[in-house]
Amino acid sequence: MEDVLEKLFDILTRIEKQNSEILVALAPKASRKHLSVEEAAERLGRSPWTIRQLCNSGQIRAVKGNDGCWKIPADEVARLEEEGVPTLPKRPSRTDAASPLASLRKQDASIVASSAPSYAQAG
Repeated sequence: MEDVLEKLFDILTRIEKQNSEILVALAPKASRKHLSVEEAAERLGRSPWTIRQLCNSGQIRAVKGNDGCWKIPADEVARLEEEGVPTLPKRPSRTDAASPLASLRKQDASIVASSAPSYAQAG
Protein backbone atom coordinates (compact mmCIF):
# COMPACT_ATOMS: atom_id res chain seq x y z
CA MET A 1 0.00 0.00 0.00
CA GLU A 2 2.84 2.31 0.87
CA ASP A 3 4.46 1.66 -2.52
CA VAL A 4 1.25 2.66 -4.29
CA LEU A 5 0.98 5.89 -2.31
CA GLU A 6 4.61 6.68 -3.02
CA LYS A 7 4.10 6.12 -6.75
CA LEU A 8 1.01 8.32 -6.72
CA PHE A 9 2.93 11.03 -4.92
CA ASP A 10 5.71 10.87 -7.55
CA ILE A 11 3.17 11.06 -10.37
CA LEU A 12 1.38 14.03 -8.80
CA THR A 13 4.71 15.79 -8.24
CA ARG A 14 5.64 15.36 -11.94
CA ILE A 15 2.21 16.58 -13.04
CA GLU A 16 2.50 19.64 -10.81
CA LYS A 17 5.96 20.39 -12.23
CA GLN A 18 4.68 20.02 -15.82
CA ASN A 19 1.73 22.29 -15.08
CA SER A 20 4.09 24.94 -13.70
CA GLU A 21 6.26 24.71 -16.83
CA ILE A 22 3.19 25.03 -19.06
CA LEU A 23 1.97 28.09 -17.15
CA VAL A 24 5.39 29.73 -17.44
CA ALA A 25 5.49 29.02 -21.19
CA LEU A 26 2.00 30.44 -21.72
CA ALA A 27 2.38 33.50 -19.49
CA PRO A 28 3.76 35.88 -22.18
CA LYS A 29 0.96 34.94 -24.57
CA ALA A 30 -1.73 35.24 -21.93
CA SER A 31 -0.47 38.63 -20.81
CA ARG A 32 -0.09 40.01 -24.36
CA LYS A 33 -1.89 43.28 -24.45
CA HIS A 34 -3.71 44.54 -27.52
CA LEU A 35 -4.17 48.22 -28.24
CA SER A 36 -7.12 49.85 -29.94
CA VAL A 37 -6.62 51.75 -33.19
CA GLU A 38 -6.95 55.03 -31.29
CA GLU A 39 -4.33 54.03 -28.69
CA ALA A 40 -1.91 52.86 -31.39
CA ALA A 41 -2.50 56.04 -33.43
CA GLU A 42 -1.69 58.19 -30.42
CA ARG A 43 1.51 56.28 -29.65
CA LEU A 44 2.62 56.29 -33.29
CA GLY A 45 1.71 59.91 -34.04
CA ARG A 46 -0.70 59.03 -36.85
CA SER A 47 -4.42 59.41 -37.32
CA PRO A 48 -6.74 56.53 -36.46
CA TRP A 49 -7.87 56.50 -40.11
CA THR A 50 -4.27 55.88 -41.27
CA ILE A 51 -3.78 53.09 -38.74
CA ARG A 52 -7.03 51.42 -39.88
CA GLN A 53 -5.95 51.61 -43.53
CA LEU A 54 -2.57 50.06 -42.67
CA CYS A 55 -4.38 47.27 -40.80
CA ASN A 56 -6.73 46.74 -43.75
CA SER A 57 -3.78 46.50 -46.16
CA GLY A 58 -1.89 44.10 -43.89
CA GLN A 59 1.00 46.48 -43.30
CA ILE A 60 0.25 46.41 -39.58
CA ARG A 61 -0.22 43.02 -37.93
CA ALA A 62 -3.60 43.18 -36.22
CA VAL A 63 -6.71 41.11 -35.62
CA LYS A 64 -10.33 42.10 -35.82
CA GLY A 65 -12.29 41.46 -32.66
CA ASN A 66 -15.85 40.18 -32.51
CA ASP A 67 -16.94 43.81 -32.33
CA GLY A 68 -15.35 44.50 -35.75
CA CYS A 69 -12.63 46.72 -34.30
CA TRP A 70 -8.94 46.17 -34.97
CA LYS A 71 -6.83 45.01 -32.03
CA ILE A 72 -3.10 45.65 -32.43
CA PRO A 73 -0.63 43.70 -30.26
CA ALA A 74 1.57 45.87 -28.05
CA ASP A 75 4.70 44.23 -29.48
CA GLU A 76 3.61 45.26 -33.00
CA VAL A 77 3.22 48.88 -31.85
CA ALA A 78 6.65 48.69 -30.22
CA ARG A 79 8.10 47.38 -33.51
CA LEU A 80 6.50 50.23 -35.44
CA GLU A 81 7.83 52.76 -32.94
CA GLU A 82 11.32 51.38 -33.50
CA GLU A 83 11.21 50.79 -37.28
CA GLY A 84 8.80 53.52 -38.27
CA VAL A 85 5.23 53.45 -39.53
CA PRO A 86 4.84 52.38 -43.17
CA THR A 87 3.33 54.88 -45.57
CA LEU A 88 0.08 54.33 -47.38
CA PRO A 89 0.33 53.88 -51.13
CA LYS A 90 -0.39 57.10 -52.97
CA ARG A 91 -3.86 57.28 -54.46
CA PRO A 92 -4.10 58.34 -58.10
CA SER A 93 -5.33 61.90 -58.53
CA ARG A 94 -8.68 62.63 -60.11
CA THR A 95 -7.03 64.21 -63.12
CA ASP A 96 -4.80 61.20 -63.74
CA ALA A 97 -4.88 60.46 -67.48
CA ALA A 98 -4.93 56.72 -66.78
CA SER A 99 -8.13 57.12 -64.81
CA PRO A 100 -11.24 55.58 -66.41
CA LEU A 101 -13.18 58.72 -65.51
CA ALA A 102 -10.66 60.94 -67.30
CA SER A 103 -11.30 59.16 -70.59
CA LEU A 104 -15.08 59.47 -70.09
CA ARG A 105 -14.73 63.19 -69.43
CA LYS A 106 -12.82 63.59 -72.72
CA GLN A 107 -15.52 61.66 -74.58
CA ASP A 108 -18.28 63.76 -73.03
CA ALA A 109 -16.47 66.97 -73.96
CA SER A 110 -16.05 65.90 -77.59
CA ILE A 111 -19.73 64.83 -77.84
CA VAL A 112 -20.90 68.14 -76.44
CA ALA A 113 -18.62 70.10 -78.80
CA SER A 114 -19.72 68.17 -81.89
CA SER A 115 -23.43 68.35 -81.10
CA ALA A 116 -23.52 72.02 -80.20
CA PRO A 117 -25.62 74.05 -82.62
CA SER A 118 -23.78 76.37 -84.92
CA TYR A 119 -25.04 79.96 -84.82
CA ALA A 120 -22.86 81.17 -87.63
CA GLN A 121 -24.99 82.95 -90.20
CA ALA A 122 -24.60 82.22 -93.81
CA GLY A 123 -23.74 85.40 -95.50
